[in-house]
Amino acid sequence: MTQRTTKAVNTRRRILNAAFREITTKGYIGANINKIVAASGVTKGALYYYFKSKHELAMAVIDEVIGSKVLGEWLKPLSEFANPIDGLRRIVNDTLANRDVDDVDSSALMMRLTLGTASIDRAFRQQLKHMHETVLRVTSEKLSIGKRRNLVRSSVDPTAVATQFVAFLTGTIYLATAFQDSAHLRDGQLSLHNWLDTMRTRRSRS
Repeated sequence: MTQRTTKAVNTRRRILNAAFREITTKGYIGANINKIVAASGVTKGALYYYFKSKHELAMAVIDEVIGSKVLGEWLKPLSEFANPIDGLRRIVNDTLANRDVDDVDSSALMMRLTLGTASIDRAFRQQLKHMHETVLRVTSEKLSIGKRRNLVRSSVDPTAVATQFVAFLTGTIYLATAFQDSAHLRDGQLSLHNWLDTMRTRRSRS
């Protein structure tokens, strides 16, 4: 990679990171291009060289920043543990434990962005839907593997549990954010842990 190419990649990354912070804080409609320009340290002309519109910039944020963060934070715990229940507990801890309502990870950011953009634009909705479906599919697949290894109870429906888990987790974040009360995060963490543990086989409890 040449010095010129490296500079271009770094400039584009700075713009994306600044846009990520602005959009996840203010929402798509409230996001201000001038503030993104100032935060990234580039000219407005440079921003529009890499991204032709605010819409194109937001799509890149969803795909390249939030998408990679969400999938990375979701896939890593599920891959680190032999028992998917332990992986899901880690996701709960990483998302909810020891955090304030304004200090949550990318899973929460995806939820916030979904609420703020999905109803505005079909392209946003499709991109976020794809991300959501990927999370559900991976979670369901890991639970199915856990069942075959006798780590997850045979009565567990992997697809239903994956859907319920994501809904419970994002619902907890929504309540904590809406009411500005971190107690919802702590209560949600405990409830999710207890629920997940009911799906362990006797063998995996030992």
